[in-house]
Formats: sequence, structure tokens, C-alpha cells
Amino acid sequence: MNLTFLQKQGALVLALMTVLFFSACSTRGEMSQDYLESNELGDEAYFAEEPSRANALFASDNVSVSKSASFIPETSGSQRLHIYNGNLTLGVQDVEATRILIETMVDGADGYVENSYSDFLTLRIPAEQFAEFFAALQVLGELRSHHVQTWDVTDSYSDLELRLSTTQAALARLEDLLDRSTDAQERARILKEIGRLREEIQGMERQISHLESRITYSQITVHLQSLLQSPEGTSTIPFPWIAEFDPLMPAGNRLRGSFNGNLGPEYAVLPSQDVFWAEDSEGRRVMMSTLENRPQGDDEFWQRALLYNLGDFYPQVEAIDVSIGDTVFRGVFLTSGDATPYRNLVAIHVDRDKLHVLEVFTPSGEDDLDALLTALSEGKFQ
Repeated sequence: MNLTFLQKQGALVLALMTVLFFSACSTRGEMSQDYLESNELGDEAYFAEEPSRANALFASDNVSVSKSASFIPETSGSQRLHIYNGNLTLGVQDVEATRILIETMVDGADGYVENSYSDFLTLRIPAEQFAEFFAALQVLGELRSHHVQTWDVTDSYSDLELRLSTTQAALARLEDLLDRSTDAQERARILKEIGRLREEIQGMERQISHLESRITYSQITVHLQSLLQSPEGTSTIPFPWIAEFDPLMPAGNRLRGSFNGNLGPEYAVLPSQDVFWAEDSEGRRVMMSTLENRPQGDDEFWQRALLYNLGDFYPQVEAIDVSIGDTVFRGVFLTSGDATPYRNLVAIHVDRDKLHVLEVFTPSGEDDLDALLTALSEGKFQ
């Protein structure tokens, strides 16, 4: 197994890992068996196929795993293109020390920290190191949850390349026609079409660049929770999906509806049979999923629930209504208290026993979402 990303750290990192590891182990020993058995993890299939990796990373069975989808990073000979997302929550003795350790590990893996906030970090790790790096993170504290998402973007990437090539050829023909045209009105029509095609090409090039970046560098989000602070927090919220709210993950596991629309040339829609997921190169993310409407409530009830229950955790919370075509989603805008704050839009639409949830994440509180909201309003949800 290649442990380059750990070996590069030197004695300081090894010492920090030792302190954090034994602190976490002493706490992990107090976890109930019920908790371990109910914790949904996502790497058993991978370790089952690659037991040497697991054995090298874990001298003893410190991490409970359960059956879930396999994730195996691509090799140079593979014909399929995949994007991997990891998400985990750790309880740690010292949040800041663990943050520093993780950032050092990322540097050693030739990755980078995409975003860093008070309670979570978003990391980008070379795809070939994703599995072992994700596993190594799990022993830095009390593992409270983790899961992995995989998208096969081969067809999407190929389709974009084909569309780009076709559009570039059409542009070349129009430019040649423009050179030969002497009619003023015809030239005006050609110039207008050339402008439209150039805009389409720029959009497709941005989408291809984003997919290439996501294929090459997997994303891992690490939530850090202090073991020294009161565990209450969101656990007192009576609605599980609000209590478990994660700015970077959809509230539900499946979308029982469909969105038809164009968010703009900068957004790449990741293929999924479960939820709607689109993102751009700046880290903005649009997600749609569906939950059970339990307890039974209307749009206003759930908007008030979001305002009341999340208000204590964000310094800025404001009510907002978002239209997707004729469908209105009612919800809240959340702004974090970080020096460079992130913003979340969480809005719901009730359809009898179904609760459709729209979520938008933007890594900067200064982002103007007017264009995105306009694009959503021109779409259709059904």
C-alpha cells in the first residue's frame, strides 16, 4: 500500500496522530454496541476486496463497518470515469489540533483544503489515494458517522465532449460563412448565432473542466465535534431531518419527483437515480430530495420549524420563498458565523405525504444567487 501521504508528514504528525488516536480510543471504548451496530458506514465492500489495505491501516478492529456500496478508485487502465465523495463526522478531544493535523495530512497527499469552517472542512484528495486517506481519517477520533457517494460520469463526460466538438464545428462553419457573406442583414444574423454558440462552448468547457477536476480530486468533508462540550446541540430538535441537517448533503436519500430546467452553463448535473445533484467549479451545490411528511404539516409549518430550530445555530436566518415554475418552496436562508461565512438555502414543498426539499450551498456569503434563483424559477418541478 502506498502511504506517501502519511510518510511525508514527519515526526510531528506522527506524534499528533498518536495523541489523538489514543484519546479517541479511550472514548470509543465507551460507545454502546447499539450505536456501533446502527452506524451506517460505506467501505466494507472495498475492504473485503482489498483486505491488505484495511489490515495495514488498522492494527486492530477500531472501526465498525456494515454492508454498503463498494467504492474502488479508478486505475489508469479503467475505461469508466467516477467521482467519489466522502463525508464523515468525528468526535475529538481537541478540534483545532485535529484540524491542523488533517491539513498537514492533506498537504502530504498532494491535495488541498477547498474550504475550512468552524465545524467542518472540505478536502480535495487525489482520487487514487481516496480510499486509504478516507480510512486514515476515521481513526483520528470517535467515528460518529460516515458514508461514501459514487457517481459514474463516463456517459455525461462523453456526451459533453461530443456536444462540444459538434458545436465547435458549427461555429467554424458559421465563421467561414461570415467571411464570405456581404449582405448586412445576413451578417447580423450570423454574428448573433456565433455569439450564442461561443457562449454555449464556454459553458461546456467549464462543465468539462469541473468534471475533470472532480474525477482527478475526490472530495472529503470532515465534521469535527468536540468531546469536551455538551452533546445536546441539535439532538434536542424534535424533527430528525432538521436535527441531522448537513450543509453539504441532501436531506433525503431519494427524490420522488423530477426537476426539468437549466441552472446555467457553469453547473454540472451529476448523474443519479436517487437525488438531484448539481454543482459548479466554485463549490456551489444544488440538491433536491424527498422525505416523508411526518409529522403531517403544511409548507408554513415546516418553514416555521426550520426558522425556530436552526435559528440558534446560525447568526443570520431569514425566511425565503423560492419558485420552481409554478411550484413554491418555502424555507430559510442560513448564514454561518465564520470569518468567511457559507450560506445555505433550505426550502420545502409539501405534496400530501411527501416533503420535497430544495437545498443550495454556497461557500461564500457574498455570492449573488439571483441568477440561480431565476434559473430555478424558469424550470419545472413535478
